[in-house]
Amino acid sequence: MIIGFVCIFIYTRVANNTYEQFNKQLLDRAYTAAEFLLEKDELSSSKYERVTRQYLRNLPYEEETFFKVENNEVFKESANQFYYNEKVFSESLEGEPVFFEVNGKQAVSIFYQDNQGDYITVLSAIDEEGKNQLSHLINVLLLTSLFSLILILAISLFFASILLNPINTMITRVEQITASNLELRLDEGYGKDEISRLAATFNAMLIRLETSFYSQKKFIENASHELRTPLTIILGEADYALHSEKKENTAVSLNKIYDEAIHLNELFSSLLHLSEVQAQQPNNGFEIFRVDELIQQISIRLNKINPGNRIRLDYQEIDNLEENSFEILGNRLWIDIALSNIIKNALKYSNNEMVNISLEHTPKFSVIKIQDFGPGISKSDLDKIFTAFYRGENSKNKKGHGIGLALTKDIVKIHKGSIALETKTDKGTVVILKFPLP
Repeated sequence: MIIGFVCIFIYTRVANNTYEQFNKQLLDRAYTAAEFLLEKDELSSSKYERVTRQYLRNLPYEEETFFKVENNEVFKESANQFYYNEKVFSESLEGEPVFFEVNGKQAVSIFYQDNQGDYITVLSAIDEEGKNQLSHLINVLLLTSLFSLILILAISLFFASILLNPINTMITRVEQITASNLELRLDEGYGKDEISRLAATFNAMLIRLETSFYSQKKFIENASHELRTPLTIILGEADYALHSEKKENTAVSLNKIYDEAIHLNELFSSLLHLSEVQAQQPNNGFEIFRVDELIQQISIRLNKINPGNRIRLDYQEIDNLEENSFEILGNRLWIDIALSNIIKNALKYSNNEMVNISLEHTPKFSVIKIQDFGPGISKSDLDKIFTAFYRGENSKNKKGHGIGLALTKDIVKIHKGSIALETKTDKGTVVILKFPLP
């Protein structure tokens, strides 16, 4: 389109210039014709010869016409009436040449005064050379436009192939990625252009997908294992009880079945809580309550279950505390579950040692530190401790199903809080929980 506009502009400028140049020739020819035909009786022989030579070099299809003028009135019958134009002649009588077109020819009208009288001289001709030049110009512009379009198309295809080649390579690579080979990655190259950034972004998404896919796979494997073990025990003990002839053996088997049924019930309850928390809408059922009072209630409840528990609650900088210093905004039931999980874990691994619970008020958070003096957590377990069904080396001989910490982390997350661990081998673990103030 731009090439078309440029060609039209060039043609228009050349055509206008050609038209104006031919008008100048017409005007010169009109004055020469008037001098030759009207003033030959007044010219010297040398000037008459010069005017004659000029007059003989006429223009293509040139015609001259002289209309007699008297008292500013043009006599139509005094010349070829075909060239009579009243409007043009009235302007010519004012002394300025007037250019117009007649019968497909360019023409000029001038007012010429002579000793024989006044005349309107009309000279018309066809600019054949100009038309030929314009026709040639059109052909040149068309060929130039066609050649330019072909050149632009070739250059565009060349650069498009260079630009699209990485994208085609990326598409081919992406088509090779399936659920069974999520470890494949796109080539990010060495540049910082948009293609490299797109590849890096896609690789980051693949990493997240691979992590999520692996987590779901491990979750299903661990859940299947946790469910299959108690069910296998229940089936074995039930079969043994059915075929045993001694009542005491039957009673032992039934007690084992009962214990495994309780374990399964706790496992299903934990899974249900985990599912509910992950599907929880933000701020659903939230209220403002004192978290220190909730911790005291949890401690009393756990002590009733096991009177041997040793839990100590400390308030930091108690002189600066106010009644609402430990108020938080949250779902009281979920916070109860999260804190209960942490405190029960501390009691389970402390081997009847003291469990310290420290409460600290900061300008933005209520900070809860739950410290046990158990065996601690190994570095290899620390990164996976919040994964559902994961159980560390120290928990192999302890009852549990590996969902508590994963559930606690999700509960803290929906309350916009944080959870962190500080642990030392054989010296214990400190779980640090932070909940934002309302």
